[in-house]
Amino acid sequence: MRPLFKNLASELAARIAPLSMRGRGIIVGLAGAQGSGKSTLAAALQSQLRIHHGKSTAVVSLDDLYLSRSDRAAMAATTHRLLATRGPPGTHDVNLGKNVLTKLVEAKEGDVTFIPRFDKALDDRLPRAQWTQFKGRADIVVFEGWCVGATPQDASALCSPVNALEAIDDADRVWRNWVNTALASDYQDLFGLLGPLIMLKAPSFDVVAGWRLEQERSLRSRLNNANGPGLLTDPEVRHFTMYFERITRHMLAEMPTRADALVALDDKRKPIDVLFAGDGRFGVRSNENRPVTKAPASRLPPFRACSTSMNAASSAFVARDCVPKTVIAIDIGGSHIAAGQVEAGAVVEHLSITADATRGLLPLLPKLESIVRSFGNADAVAVGFPGSVRKGIVTKTLRQKYEDAEGFDFAAWSQRAFGLPARVSADGRVALLAEWRLGAGRGRNNLVWMGFGTGVGTAAVVDGVLLEGAEGLAAILGGHLTLDRRQDIICRCGLLGCPEAQASTWAVQSKTKYANIADLFAAGSKEAPTQQALLETWGDIASLLALAFDPQAIIVGGGAGQLEPLLETLRARVTSLGWRTEAPEVLQAELADNGPLLGAALLWEQRT
Repeated sequence: MRPLFKNLASELAARIAPLSMRGRGIIVGLAGAQGSGKSTLAAALQSQLRIHHGKSTAVVSLDDLYLSRSDRAAMAATTHRLLATRGPPGTHDVNLGKNVLTKLVEAKEGDVTFIPRFDKALDDRLPRAQWTQFKGRADIVVFEGWCVGATPQDASALCSPVNALEAIDDADRVWRNWVNTALASDYQDLFGLLGPLIMLKAPSFDVVAGWRLEQERSLRSRLNNANGPGLLTDPEVRHFTMYFERITRHMLAEMPTRADALVALDDKRKPIDVLFAGDGRFGVRSNENRPVTKAPASRLPPFRACSTSMNAASSAFVARDCVPKTVIAIDIGGSHIAAGQVEAGAVVEHLSITADATRGLLPLLPKLESIVRSFGNADAVAVGFPGSVRKGIVTKTLRQKYEDAEGFDFAAWSQRAFGLPARVSADGRVALLAEWRLGAGRGRNNLVWMGFGTGVGTAAVVDGVLLEGAEGLAAILGGHLTLDRRQDIICRCGLLGCPEAQASTWAVQSKTKYANIADLFAAGSKEAPTQQALLETWGDIASLLALAFDPQAIIVGGGAGQLEPLLETLRARVTSLGWRTEAPEVLQAELADNGPLLGAALLWEQRT
């Protein structure tokens, strides 16, 4: 995200925040052509509204409302074959969208709203168990999508085709009329829920195909060029954008005169003008066309290296003007290493490489350095590492997990390779930092993290302080607390009795035929004894951590963190603790794949 984009998020958040009302939230529409940066701006808005305005903020994407492949196939069989392809109005579950948006802004304390998720690589909606869960009422919902707020065309405008797709595959105009009718009916009810409308305006439709091509190449790269029913080749991308062309051209022509905020982009997606409705009442629209006037862009202060300065609100955090604007965050996992450019509390761009922790870290550094340099200019680096770290140096690793990194100085490496300062911490601590500041733990100052990846990672926040300890080991070794010395499996830390040796992905792989914990539980009742043993061990860890750190909530993440039996077991165990008068909540992590990158970047807001 470029500086003006960051300033834009701050400016918009300042205008949006006062509009949320007591008892009911507001829904902000964010429209823009494919690849224009909607999801990036939405994430930045969410971060700004949460951190700087204290607003509970949800993001809902129109793309996540797509009908399933089977539903679209049924429409294609009965109405028109082009309806099998996701994208245009008529291929979304509008009623689901209305229900989700309405519940988010009207929910009561304790209510949970399930926000759908659509996997573009699979070209299908994910099962409900994998949807995002939002707890309580949202003060603000950012509803983003390529045709959010669009209006239908006059019937006469549909007569002539706008591209080869319409000329060849819709010569009788059945498809485009059907799409326009859908947009004129149910979609207007959906868009009628919107308050302010923000538009990211492309210079013309001609650049959109290139933007969408960049998106698809990035998706293929993240998935290591795997095949999937929703993944497209370059020629298929150019064909795919034709489905969007008619409505996108219509929006570019008419929406700028009625949007509350208009961001004009150049062909590189750089904002070149930021315009607000001329009546000065952001979020109060009429149906009449109104002039827009340019608003002055706010300027963020330059980054200053002043880690001893503190924010008056909390001695745990440095002042905002001491935080680097652009951080390259790195998450080192057992099977993948992810790197991303983080700005204004949002992951702007990220890439990953396949890793094998048993073969070490050092052979992967040249490829990692190449990725970091590809992001361009940055102010700092931040790393989450699966081991103990102190003052930028790895002090201890587990067997078969980047053993060659023991003694590695990340701070010196970053300075040598990129000329940038670096901060490093244990991966569990980084994950908790993200959830504490931006996710499930926001608003609480006593938290425990339990992460189930290759191993079992833990961390804790006590009275608003992210625990580190004398050697960086505080709270991160929950998977290595001695539970049962009678077990005969030596843990990768070299000790007997560790819960990680009984109930982790690597333990499951070593003792069963299953590749991961999810597969073991998917096997059903035939694996009940093994499943129960894992649940009991996880419950033991949670009980010990709850008594040791006295948290308000335990946040559960990682691959097994979505398993309902795990959550039920943890809730039952912490409820039965005799020393507590009130059981800590057990919450699912909210930030998913981006959490480790966001948490790493947030290390730069921690007091050192």
